[in-house]
Amino acid sequence: MISYVFAVSIILSWFLVDGVVAASNNNDEYPRHYELWKSEKIAHTLLQWKDQYPNLVQLTTAQEQFGLDRAGGPQDCVHDAGDGCSNYIITIQDTIAHPIGSESSKLLPEVFWSGCVHGNERVGPTSVMEAMSLLLEAAHCESQSDIQQATTCRRFLETHRGVDEMHRQWLARLVTTRRLVVIPTANALGYDRNTREEGMIDPNRDFPFDVTDPTQCMQTIAGRSINEVYRQHLFQLALTFHGGTEVIAYEWGAPTFLKNTSPDDVAQVSIADAYSQYAAGFATAKPYETGTMNDKVYYVRGGMEDWAYGGSWIPDVVIPCEPTTFSPYPKEKTIYNNATLRAFNMLVETSHQKIPPASRLGTSLDVLNKDTKGNGHVSRNVRLALLAADLVEPYIRILRVNDLALSDDIIPLQTSRAIPKVMIPKHGDKVTIEWTIGGALDIDDTTLWVSNNQIEGSTFPVMGNQDDLVNNGFISVPPQGPRSGTGFFSKSGPSPTSKTMSYNGPVFTTEIDVSQLVNPGDGLAIMASARVDKAWATQPNPKMPIGPPVSPQSHVVNARTNPAWHFESEQSKIQGRLDWFSIPMSIVVGDYDVVGQNPSGRAITTIEVSNRFGQTNGPSTFSGGVKPVVKTKSSLRILFWAGGIVVAAVLVVVLLVRRHNHHERIYSPFDGVDDSEDEDFDSVGGEIGETSSVTRRRRRPLPDGGEVELSIAYREEDIENTNDPLRVT
Repeated sequence: MISYVFAVSIILSWFLVDGVVAASNNNDEYPRHYELWKSEKIAHTLLQWKDQYPNLVQLTTAQEQFGLDRAGGPQDCVHDAGDGCSNYIITIQDTIAHPIGSESSKLLPEVFWSGCVHGNERVGPTSVMEAMSLLLEAAHCESQSDIQQATTCRRFLETHRGVDEMHRQWLARLVTTRRLVVIPTANALGYDRNTREEGMIDPNRDFPFDVTDPTQCMQTIAGRSINEVYRQHLFQLALTFHGGTEVIAYEWGAPTFLKNTSPDDVAQVSIADAYSQYAAGFATAKPYETGTMNDKVYYVRGGMEDWAYGGSWIPDVVIPCEPTTFSPYPKEKTIYNNATLRAFNMLVETSHQKIPPASRLGTSLDVLNKDTKGNGHVSRNVRLALLAADLVEPYIRILRVNDLALSDDIIPLQTSRAIPKVMIPKHGDKVTIEWTIGGALDIDDTTLWVSNNQIEGSTFPVMGNQDDLVNNGFISVPPQGPRSGTGFFSKSGPSPTSKTMSYNGPVFTTEIDVSQLVNPGDGLAIMASARVDKAWATQPNPKMPIGPPVSPQSHVVNARTNPAWHFESEQSKIQGRLDWFSIPMSIVVGDYDVVGQNPSGRAITTIEVSNRFGQTNGPSTFSGGVKPVVKTKSSLRILFWAGGIVVAAVLVVVLLVRRHNHHERIYSPFDGVDDSEDEDFDSVGGEIGETSSVTRRRRRPLPDGGEVELSIAYREEDIENTNDPLRVT
């Protein structure tokens, strides 16, 4: 019996711990009011992620990886071992799907976030940490193959993060199909001290672009850390967060190009506008203005933004550095090849106040929804950062076959996956297909491709262009309606949209003829393709002349508009292309007409054979927006509920024990008789079962004048509770 009570206690304790952890771990109050992160919390969290997500997170420091000095002394960054501050570098990459050094790893598009190069501009580090937290939690949850674990974590994301199914899959896609490199506090010393400079030097004047004195660049550990990271990668999009005004700015921002428009101006304007729109405004802040740094901020020599964009292809304004600070830094490290520095590294001036009050940071309420009532300086920059990860490369996803909304197409932490397969009923004539396109702002052309050759297993020929599809037996089936449109994050919003499902993106629809599929097992292969953002490659008449007078030079523009564009480094590869493709899918005929009915009574005719949870009818629909029920769990409320659960658990255990004792008691015919005149004459310690007890021998007078001797056993700790003996004889 005792073991039964113990087991019940353990179960109750599990529910208690699970409930309290779900409500309080990692500040899981929802909606949570954002607070600016301190250096110690950033370092602790990064180390925690390294252990918690070993196949998604690689963590190092500029000191460990590149042998750089630490800025500061014993009194700085005391949470780091040793004197001075460590410059943490975190890489988020799905190393199961894309093992380091593999061909697929090299082809991952790369994004860079710098939280701060000015230590007293505080919004950026918090924003990138919160954004990374969402990415990692969503990817980890989406990777779960056990339906119970998947259900639990998905419910948690929705109720404690405001992340519904559609956005969870979006975040997981970004993790598994990109490589994200982040330095949360490049100016680690300045951030720890809450000062602009690293020591006495401004890191955003420390890059070898448009400077004339070789001793006046790469003087800071912040500058050297960023330089080393860029030398290892081929970043296409990057963000550097600042504070002091509210603007998103791009090239140019150097005096040499004060009266020039950059060769990539069309794309820069388009992307900056998308950032501003998705970040949005709130009561005390308008949506971000956008424009060139020369126009909206001011020009500088040695700025990080222009260096990251033009350092590889404008050698006339790049100078090898020979700094005299810290340990010697070889000037060869500031002589760049033709590939390294071609990124859109946009300046995000997050807020007029460099340290905004907590009331203006925002909350986690619907944080992925630009129309959220919880918007603030952190909230909107979480979204802005995530959008950079989205726009770095186009992608296409098949959403629906007939009435069946497909479960997913990108699953993190998998080495390979069988080609998705859907089964349709026999005797059918038409099948409706819907698909969407992301990672792009303008959709210039899209179509569906169909082949009579089924796809088996997990391998499929890589398609470089539409000719490859034709050569593999595919024919084009254009959409019913427009073949072009706009992406979800474009200035005009998504177009076209679906009449049958709610989804945050453009939805294209067509029908394919399946009347030739007459026998069970007959099938087709389908995939969708698109061409996007071709306007980025153009240079319409600008207000100021293009300078230098060349075609667009950025990786991100040429990767989607120029098939001849090809650059490689040791870890990365960029190959330009025009055509982008979805994951292929098989459609096969089943030996049935109707599977059953859904809860609304509608016939189910199409099933998802490849659903990893065995759910053949897939999810009913996408929710179309992050609008969960708001749960305002303050710390006091958490304690209230936790206390209530504890009390309930104790009461249940006590009742079970009392019930146990009720069955073990040996009742005397004298129970219930007034014991006020009982007289103790002996007391002996002992045990009844596994319970320590004290046995009292008492004389009790009888109504007829006689008396009787009673032997009454009590719990040792409850000797005074004469109404609840263990045994009476």
